[in-house]
Amino acid sequence: MVNYEFTFQEPMEIKLLILYIVYQSKSIAKQDAVERTFLCDFIAENIRVNYFDMQIQLSTLCEDGHLRSFMNNLKEKIMITEKGTYAIESFATSIPRSVRDKVDSIIYNSVHQYKDQQTVAVDYWKESETLHTAVLNILEDEKNIFKLHISLPDAIDAQILKTKFKENPGFFYSQIIAMCSQAIDEGKKNKSTE
Repeated sequence: MVNYEFTFQEPMEIKLLILYIVYQSKSIAKQDAVERTFLCDFIAENIRVNYFDMQIQLSTLCEDGHLRSFMNNLKEKIMITEKGTYAIESFATSIPRSVRDKVDSIIYNSVHQYKDQQTVAVDYWKESETLHTAVLNILEDEKNIFKLHISLPDAIDAQILKTKFKENPGFFYSQIIAMCSQAIDEGKKNKSTE
């Protein structure tokens, strides 16, 4: 049996905890979205919260626009919105410092463990005087999970993109996934109104 250090029972406490975990995943891990299963497992393993209450509050946060849920590679991902960011930045201090420290520590440790399994590769070459091609890759367990070919006007742009991508590949990945998810959502809305 797990000996929990912390217990959360009130709906608002649970909502703030969920927002804080997703927010810190973005801040510490530089990942705009977390898997729903990771989020639920994280809470279940570290903080005493009724599972059903947690699921209800997570759904409520998505319905209220504090979080956004989308599918990626057959996995549900959760992403914090501007509304959610504003809420947690305003009320994070309502969560005990010891809970925030523990959450931060676990996220930090899991990021470093995850980075060991991930490889980033960038290549670029000159096609002509006015065209350079860059290929940005993220490999996980030797499988390509992200690959982007992009044409650029010069070598300086290609070098800048290479440097920025290597510094934070998760940012590029999450931004493109978010844009694709938004386009799909808008397409579904447009299709349902036809």
